[in-house]
Order: sequence, then C-alpha cells, then structure tokens
Amino acid sequence: MDRILVFDIETVPNPELVEALSHPSHETGSEEQAKWMATHAPFLKVVLIGCLSSRDGKATSHRIEGYRGEDDDGEAKALEAFWKLAAEHEFFVTFSGMHFDVPILAFRSRVHRVKMPIRISTYPYGDPEKEKHFDLQRVAFGEHTKGGNLGNLAVALGIKDTETGSGADVRHWVRKGEWDRLWQYNYNDIRLTAAAFEILFAEGSPLGFLDLSVKAPSRALRKAR
Repeated sequence: MDRILVFDIETVPNPELVEALSHPSHETGSEEQAKWMATHAPFLKVVLIGCLSSRDGKATSHRIEGYRGEDDDGEAKALEAFWKLAAEHEFFVTFSGMHFDVPILAFRSRVHRVKMPIRISTYPYGDPEKEKHFDLQRVAFGEHTKGGNLGNLAVALGIKDTETGSGADVRHWVRKGEWDRLWQYNYNDIRLTAAAFEILFAEGSPLGFLDLSVKAPSRALRKAR
C-alpha cells in the first residue's frame, strides 16, 4: 500500500447555536450542553484537521487550521485544503472516523458548499482494504467499543503515548487561543493511529510512521491559513 493518509479532526460546539438549541435537561451554555452538542455533527465547527501522509515510505505532517471565531472563514478553507489533500491519496486511516470524523467533515463541507472530490467510506462491515478506509477502532475493538479508546490500543501495541490532555480540553484551548497546544494534542493522536496502522498492516514495508517524533513539528507541511 502507498499514498496513505491518516487524519483526525478537532471540533468545538458552534457558538451560533448555543443560545438557539434547547434540551430538556441541559441549561444553555452549560457543560452538559457542550458535551451533548459535541456528539452531533450539525452542532459543531471544525477547528483543526491533523494529517499524516505516507508516500514511498516517508511520512509528512499537515496541520490544517480551521474555525477561529465569529466571522471567520477558516473552517471552509480548512475543508477545501483537506479534500484537496485527500484526493491525492488512496487509503485512509482513522480512529473512530467512520462515525465521527468523516460524517462531520462531509456535513460541514455541505454547509459551506465545499466540493468533495472523493468519497471516504463509512461502511463499517466491509473489508477495510477494499473499502480503502481503515478505522482502527473498528479493526481493534469491533462493535464493542466501550473502553476501546486510542490510548488503550497504544498500550496494547507498545506505542509510547505522551499526551496528558483529553478531548474535553479542546474547547478550552480554543477559547484561550492555545493553538500550538491543540496541535500537539491532535498530532499525538494521529501519531498513535499511524503507528498502530503500521504495526498492524504494513506487512514489513516501512511507512515512516514508526520513526515520527513524539513532539509535534512546529511547522507542518501545509497550513490552510
């Protein structure tokens, strides 16, 4: 396999909807409302798309920055940059991408009228090589995904995980403008996913993912700003 793209997105609740949405048990602006919104694609904005590309055994990183605040068109530009990059690849690798990353990218692209030149499969029951999408959460844990997080998969495969943050921290980093901290968190996830993929599927052909530094590169290959 060649032309492999590993990707992971970071999102925040759409601030334009916080006041408009209602839930019988969640107060407007509460932590509970934020957690509820975080699980539904129509209520989110994409703030970062981190990617690792493997071509000819060499890995490169892509930091694609998205939404940054009101009246900002960064999300649309990030989506355009992602699909342009994705179209240059044949195989895709995610962790939980079938029910989170890909549906959100597709939904937000339709909202912004961003063209999607390729289709990334979200069919969970097919052969991942034929579908050309390896969702490692499905590969490793099947339908029993409770407790099947990326950190646990890394432990099982002996991959060093250096991250101390969590997805719950993302909106706080965004609110504080801590974009490099967000990138380090995202990079750690795509690094773990890429390394796990190489261990499970490379079949003796180096992809370059196992040689990646645990520290996020300060300058990624492509930025959409």
